[in-house]
Amino acid sequence: MIVILPINANETKKLLSHMYNEVSKELFGFGTTLLKVTVEQNVITFQAKHRRAPRSEALEGKFPA
Repeated sequence: MIVILPINANETKKLLSHMYNEVSKELFGFGTTLLKVTVEQNVITFQAKHRRAPRSEALEGKFPA
């Protein structure tokens, strides 16, 4: 897939956030609860907070440590 990024930095961040969320949904079945994208020079950084998977919540309830 070839994606042409917009020149506007805010539009680029929105597009990257959308793409990241779509990949997350495909891999895990749900998107992120918090997502921050930074673009500096040639480096794109994603800081994401994902919901816990139901399996993790069940295990944490039985074995908190």
